[in-house]
Amino acid sequence: MSLKPPQPPASQAKAIDYGETEQVLNSIRVPDLPYPVSGDCDTQADVWRALMAQFWQQQSDVRVNDLIGAESGVFSVRQVNAAYLADRLMDVFLTSSGFHLELARRLARTRFYLAWQLDEKGSAAFSDSLLAAFDGLQYWRGWSPGAGRSARMLADQLDDMTVAITEAFAQQKSANADDFFQRWNELTQRQKAQTNHFHDRLLTTEQGAARQRYADQTARALVSRALQGRRLPAAFNDFIEKHWLPLLTRALRDGGIDGSDFRHGRKLLEWLVWLGDPALSDGQRDRLYQVGEQMTDRLLEVWQRIMDLALSANTLYGIQLAMMERMRDNSNCELHSTDACISAIAADLRWLSLKVPSATEINATSGRWYEIHQDNAEQRRYFFALLPDTAEILWTNGTGVKLGFQDFSEFCTQRECGLIKPLQDSVAFSCVLKQIIAVLAAAAAQQKRDRATAAAAANARAEALRRERQQREEQHRQQLEVRKVEVERLQLQAENQRLAKAKAQEEMAWQQRLRTAEKQVFGLKPGHWIVILDSAIRDAGVERMKLAMRLSTRHKMVFVDRLGLNQREFQEQELVERIAAEQIRVLDSGVNFDDTLSDVVVAYGEGTTVADKDYTFGLAINARAPDNRFDYRLSARAKAVIHLETGESVQYIDRQQVRACPVRDLSASGLRLWSACSLPVGAFLPAVIHLVEGQPDYHLMLEIVWCKPEQADLADASVPPTGYLAGCRVLESGGTEAVEWLEAIAMAMLKA
Repeated sequence: MSLKPPQPPASQAKAIDYGETEQVLNSIRVPDLPYPVSGDCDTQADVWRALMAQFWQQQSDVRVNDLIGAESGVFSVRQVNAAYLADRLMDVFLTSSGFHLELARRLARTRFYLAWQLDEKGSAAFSDSLLAAFDGLQYWRGWSPGAGRSARMLADQLDDMTVAITEAFAQQKSANADDFFQRWNELTQRQKAQTNHFHDRLLTTEQGAARQRYADQTARALVSRALQGRRLPAAFNDFIEKHWLPLLTRALRDGGIDGSDFRHGRKLLEWLVWLGDPALSDGQRDRLYQVGEQMTDRLLEVWQRIMDLALSANTLYGIQLAMMERMRDNSNCELHSTDACISAIAADLRWLSLKVPSATEINATSGRWYEIHQDNAEQRRYFFALLPDTAEILWTNGTGVKLGFQDFSEFCTQRECGLIKPLQDSVAFSCVLKQIIAVLAAAAAQQKRDRATAAAAANARAEALRRERQQREEQHRQQLEVRKVEVERLQLQAENQRLAKAKAQEEMAWQQRLRTAEKQVFGLKPGHWIVILDSAIRDAGVERMKLAMRLSTRHKMVFVDRLGLNQREFQEQELVERIAAEQIRVLDSGVNFDDTLSDVVVAYGEGTTVADKDYTFGLAINARAPDNRFDYRLSARAKAVIHLETGESVQYIDRQQVRACPVRDLSASGLRLWSACSLPVGAFLPAVIHLVEGQPDYHLMLEIVWCKPEQADLADASVPPTGYLAGCRVLESGGTEAVEWLEAIAMAMLKA
């Protein structure tokens, strides 16, 4: 049976116990957090500290990553991870602590201080004084703001913590905060010692009072039951109430219910009732005489032994007269009902059937904090001890002050009805920290291996594409040489064959048109326009089309309309011949994307909400991505400028059809971006990707693979979407910078 509140052991956790913190801060990437593309992007430490100080001054109850996600700046991987670790640590710890909501809310704000310290010091942010103070918080599980003067002490400490951390931010040093945590830990230890002292005194006092209460109530119940329905002389009633009841109470208190003194006193009580009530004793006159002759001596003997003093003759005078009248068979002996005596005793017969709970029941319920709901109010009480004499629970508060008693059976009933609920078992801050660091360190190690594999695959793909490009250029050069020789041969043949001059001139003109058409076809790049002059080869009435991509390995070119749809394919040689035959004509060089990129300004913060609120990341590393991309995805912040509908010449650019979309993550084969409007699935759209400030942009051709709305409230589908998420495939088309893109992604993977 627990007699004292369980005191958590002094914290043995040290900052050096969390060496894997550096690995987590520097290398892990949690999905949908605002990481930079390159791992070496670094925001100055004083800027980060000033931002955390601003959030602390506001006493915000919002997570750190939610706040920095709304900022326009770019933060380093270490700083984003410091914010994530501080958020996850405080949320998990306070959720499992069982603290009052007000205490949990104020403690949760230290996430801003931890985010600053983690970025600046790494694992050293968890100083010995901080760990000891936070582990010692388990002592305050019973705290509530409405507990009166005893609650004021912790409220003052929380106010002092606010001042100390504010000074630490102002002085750019953690010394003030560490000193405060040290003082707080010392105060908690002193409070624990004082509470233990109060509990020791309280237990001794209440155990004695419980024995006295048990003896008094049990004696009253015993006498009341013996007198129930009897008629006795007035002297008998008076003697039993005023003298024999106190004797039985003392015998129970000193020797217990199994003591010899109590058994003798109880037996004499039964003989007194038998002797005084004619309904019990008139049928046994001989025995009545025998008992009456011995009763006085027996009463004096038991009284002397239990009360340690002699019973006065005057006390027994009235009862002796009544016994003599009963033995003379005097029917004129006046009898009285015992109801008045029973009413004066005011007994509760339940004390005679008092049931003490088993040791198993006591161990399962004692030594714990409970929430008690009464009259729409909540109170926290501690099950300090069970008083075995009375089967009552002794309730205390967090400082060892008695709050009252409760019958154990009533406690069990209220607990089954939900009026009394046990607080959940708490977990020490250092244990929560150790578990989180272990999970994230394992995830970071796995991510590092995945990034190395993805970088190697991207480099291999870039090298293969470079070799293909070189081979294609060499083949084209050879074709030009062959065509040049052929033209020279035809020219010489035309000169030598005067009779076939007209036919030779026509053939030469045709070859010249083929050569010109080949140059035009080879010079076509994504975004260039053609017009189909021959109605016989038009598709669905589309007259003007732009080049979407070149499939170099199959010498095939894919054209689309203004919206990126209605695809039409031509073999390179077929297109050359149709241009030479004037069935198709090449227009100008298309839209200038560099000018478009410089003209379009879209905020990075659009659609960048943090989705990791349940903190399940790291628990299932090998799960397949929901958008079916098998390449490793690098969570990073970038920008894509795309044309939803392009003009047919450089002089015509509809700025409303140009969109700058924030990129959520990147891979060698594609990317995921956010758009304010829905993008057509299956469309081929030219785009310019901006990765890192100061580095060149990448002109690519994207295929919209999927597009779905992003809901603000996942539980309510009726809420309008805040935007659209689109999955895009990077097409390895000639005339684009697909090779340079793969090399940039490989470099970003290695630097992440």
